[in-house]
Amino acid sequence: MIIDWKTIKDLHVNNKMEQIIGKWFGQDLFYVDEQGRIQSNINQKDYGFRSPFFKLQMANQYGGEWLEQDIEKAFEEFQNHSENVFEFKSFFPGIYGLISKVVVDGDIVGAAICFPILKDSTTSEEIRNLEKHLKDCNFSEQDSSIIISKIKKLDDNS
Repeated sequence: MIIDWKTIKDLHVNNKMEQIIGKWFGQDLFYVDEQGRIQSNINQKDYGFRSPFFKLQMANQYGGEWLEQDIEKAFEEFQNHSENVFEFKSFFPGIYGLISKVVVDGDIVGAAICFPILKDSTTSEEIRNLEKHLKDCNFSEQDSSIIISKIKKLDDNS
């Protein structure tokens, strides 16, 4: 089945959901098709990111590649999950995404992805590992500290 992703992402209810998730949790919600290709405006220069972390990631010359790797891994995990919603590890240690299968007539036709997530149980050592990784990816220490502090930690049981 072919999905008109432009129509889906432009639906009022989806726009409101993106706004609410962005405002309450500081996360971005975007869509991918059954091939894992991004079907949202996040690659456009004027996209209004809700997450400072995601904004800085996508501004990096390799940010899109890191995101594509994350999506590819998440799609591979689709085969191992009977649940329609599950978390996946991102390229950045300690950072997760939440992916929800979009299923029509029993077929997976794409997914909605919420990113980034930092767990409430994240330790200070894990934060230091994340900061080191960001530095290794040429993010400044100041930017790293700011964007990590702005990620709202979510309860592991959410």
